[in-house]
Amino acid sequence: GSPLAARYEAAGAHVHRARLSALKRSVSPWAVARYGFRLARGTAEMIRIARRVKPDLVHTNMETVLDGAVAARLLGIPHVLHYRGNTRDEPRLVFDALTRIWTDLSDRVICISQGTAKIFLKRGLGRGVEALYDPIAVDRFRAAVRSQRVRRELGAEPDDLLIGTVARIHPRKDLITFIETCARVARQDPRSRFVVVGCAHDEDEAAYEAQLRDLVQARDLAKRLVFAGARSDVPAVMRALDVFVLCSRDEGFGRVVA
Repeated sequence: GSPLAARYEAAGAHVHRARLSALKRSVSPWAVARYGFRLARGTAEMIRIARRVKPDLVHTNMETVLDGAVAARLLGIPHVLHYRGNTRDEPRLVFDALTRIWTDLSDRVICISQGTAKIFLKRGLGRGVEALYDPIAVDRFRAAVRSQRVRRELGAEPDDLLIGTVARIHPRKDLITFIETCARVARQDPRSRFVVVGCAHDEDEAAYEAQLRDLVQARDLAKRLVFAGARSDVPAVMRALDVFVLCSRDEGFGRVVA
């Protein structure tokens, strides 16, 4: 299940678990058939949950998951889609179809930036589409103090130069470039230490993380680069870094930069 489920439950939310589908970029016949089966299964599970819970509105938090949207349409329940994707809408014909599907299944589409909203606007699908920026708890970051304990947990001593990135472990974040850059810096500065803060969420991302770890070994960085996993103290992590690096190929709204 989701690593966030326990946090939602601790906050007083009721968590209902369902096996949902997810759109992938693979377009092989097998992948399409498998997606169709998973979408039908996920939609059926969402319909059962909706009939039991009787919601006034269904909110889909990611455009790659359509099960809730389809279930809401079949049940006549208003649906809001949160578009958190990036600004790269290619292949064009695929996104022509997807943007139409997303808007047809939704009463409102909320985009996390003006850049992502343009994906809809330039196709004449702006009705019901608006930008709503992700919030940032600025005071938490301003109040964070530099902690030697956190630096040690991230692999650095007081006199080290700690260079890090905070990101989901996903190919879109281009962490290969981060590691290759770390290898070049390591050859020039013996004080440098490196950290990747973030985790993989599915099988594809776990395979990508394994590729990254192999690269760390190949570049002789095993004793200087730490995979710290997901952390809930990101303000303290950011304060502990000497240099922050973002290598993403594209971002919908780079909160980690903000």
